[in-house]
Amino acid sequence: MTAQYERYNEITFESYCKVSIDRAILKGRMEKSNRAGWELSLSDLTDALLFTLCANDNPVEEAVQRAMQRPTVFQVRDVRIIVHDPELGQALSFVPPQKRDVLLLSYFLNMSDPEIARKLGVSKSAVQRRRVSAVETLRRFYRGGAQ
Repeated sequence: MTAQYERYNEITFESYCKVSIDRAILKGRMEKSNRAGWELSLSDLTDALLFTLCANDNPVEEAVQRAMQRPTVFQVRDVRIIVHDPELGQALSFVPPQKRDVLLLSYFLNMSDPEIARKLGVSKSAVQRRRVSAVETLRRFYRGGAQ
């Protein structure tokens, strides 16, 4: 009976070990899956976001560098529009020129859709489509290409 009892204990212990290992593997897979939900591979990042990445951990130095950067200047027909925020200037430079012109005229010069349409020689509906598309491009830029 002792040999039979020892065999029972061995089987019970082996079963316990297998279940523990299976649960550890499952837990590891779940953690990896959860982490994959919020981590991005560098290959998934947009060129614009990769360009902004740097190893500078000093926020004061970073703020000084931003202040010292020259503003971005955009030319829309006969008007020069200056963007002082370097990040916004960079984001706008990734928007296609026709759409960027609509954004700049609308938000920086407070022009209405009919005024923009006359200035650019397009219809009001084209101005609206370009603005919506340009804003979506900026959103994707600031989200890092997600979606």
